[in-house]
Amino acid sequence: MISTREWMKGSKAITIVIVYATVSFLYIAFSDALLMPRGMDPDTVLIISVVKGYVYVIISGILLYTMIRWGERKLIASQEKIMDLNDEMERQEIKSQMARLDSIGHLAADLAHDLNNSLTIIEGNLAVINDHTATDEETQKRLRSIDVAMDRARMHSQALLSFSKGGEPIKEPVDLRTFIPEAIAPASSWTDVRMTYDIASDLFPIMADKAQLQQVMKNLMHNAKEAMPKGGSIIVTGRNAKVARNEIADLKAGNYARIDIHDFGVGIPKKDLGQVFDLFYTTKENAKGLGLSVAQTIVRRHSGIITVDSDLGEGATFSVLLPIIEEPYEKLTPKRTKGKTGGKVLWMDDEEAIREIGKDLLQYLGYEADVACDGQEAVEKYKAALIAGPYCAVIFDLTVPGGMGGAEAFRKIKELDPDVRGIVCSGYSNDPVMANYVDHGFAAVLPKPFKLDMLKKVLEDLVE
Repeated sequence: MISTREWMKGSKAITIVIVYATVSFLYIAFSDALLMPRGMDPDTVLIISVVKGYVYVIISGILLYTMIRWGERKLIASQEKIMDLNDEMERQEIKSQMARLDSIGHLAADLAHDLNNSLTIIEGNLAVINDHTATDEETQKRLRSIDVAMDRARMHSQALLSFSKGGEPIKEPVDLRTFIPEAIAPASSWTDVRMTYDIASDLFPIMADKAQLQQVMKNLMHNAKEAMPKGGSIIVTGRNAKVARNEIADLKAGNYARIDIHDFGVGIPKKDLGQVFDLFYTTKENAKGLGLSVAQTIVRRHSGIITVDSDLGEGATFSVLLPIIEEPYEKLTPKRTKGKTGGKVLWMDDEEAIREIGKDLLQYLGYEADVACDGQEAVEKYKAALIAGPYCAVIFDLTVPGGMGGAEAFRKIKELDPDVRGIVCSGYSNDPVMANYVDHGFAAVLPKPFKLDMLKKVLEDLVE
């Protein structure tokens, strides 16, 4: 198959040959007829022939140069047209891809929201069952199995959000000196893996979503374990690090916290290092290729990056770099007095099952619970409670299909009672209200799915 470029080059050469041959023939014919009359002496014929040859060389050179430049300009113009056409086709393809990705993103966000709601119901019921169920070993074993399945479901929910514009971190100060040992603590139960960690005492805190950061650590630890099918050692270190400009691609210069997770497994071939964070990429049997991709997505949303260094047969080191806060953790989180329990709490959610389990959990924690199915009912109940006895806190879902959502309802209640203490609770982590809840007047955030301890802490911090 002849390319367009080759065909144009061939056409240009043929054109130049034809024009050159034609001009040469005409020049020779007319010059002989005009300059070589019969009877001319040989010396004169020789002089005329030499001059005619020089003129011919000069004219043919100018002609060839002109033809070549003309051909090049035509070729360049044609190439520019082809490039413009290719660029336009590429732009249209990118637009088409972006439209498809946007559609997938919306679908993924909706699926993650529904999944998070379902997980909230399961998590809440699991907490109630744990409290009311006999403590025999077989029952506890099955409950632990459900809890493990819940953790896996949360990972899949986070993977869905990696396709979407969701998953925005709900940040708070995090003391990595205590967080890292707690995050990797579950790995201590692995019988075939020896855990070692070394965390610098001067490691600065970061602003991060604790739940998402725990998912990152969990994914990286499981990846390290899978790299050592026969067991081995994992070393986790935490240090302050300074990153220079252009030192690491896509990472701004500055001060970072660096968490290194080093395994002594099979290692990664150099040719595969650039693909390990690609979605669905895996070299392991029965693996889905989600763990590292999800971890990288989360860290990217925290303005950081995960890098990898490995040699085949010599293990691998995954490094998590996150921007630090150059303030002691103690200054960022002033000590709170232990909150009181008790009081009346209003929980608004459009799903009946969540309202029911929310009511059960509040009562279990010692609160008087009231529920509303949408924002309008919540506003009416709050108005009535201002007379009968106010709520100590309100917990609002954001999205109510066909009705008033939590953000609008809370604004109306805020007008009635500027001192209202609101908690925003949603499975849509991409909603800006979740990531910036303080800007919208809420005092706390409770992302779905949540554990009972998280609900308890949030309420205790508010109800003082």
